[in-house]
Amino acid sequence: MLETTTTTIAHRKAEYEKQLKSAKEHIIGIEALLERLNNCTQPTMRELYNGVDKYITYDIVKSKGVKILDAGEHSKASIPSIESRVANVTIKDGIYLGPTQIDAVKTYLFHLHQPDHVNITNSL
Repeated sequence: MLETTTTTIAHRKAEYEKQLKSAKEHIIGIEALLERLNNCTQPTMRELYNGVDKYITYDIVKSKGVKILDAGEHSKASIPSIESRVANVTIKDGIYLGPTQIDAVKTYLFHLHQPDHVNITNSL
């Protein structure tokens, strides 16, 4: 009986040590994100509208894909391919854009380049 209790205590200690290590790593990650945020600037909406290229870089990629057919189209002889345009956006280092600003960037790109989809890589 004593051996089982000791094993249980050792097992429980190992679990807690593992949880503690994981929590410390999580805290270190949060501290790093906080440090990066402290070094960022967030443009106002006016600044963003007056020069979005100061805050982001982007490229438009054209790709071909296969149209996914619905149930009524499965008997067609050929499967049509479609061309899509994707805007890949990267927010520049040291810049933080909030959700409203990201939506404004998407709207800007949709009006300017008419992409089918916008991917935004945010460093934070």
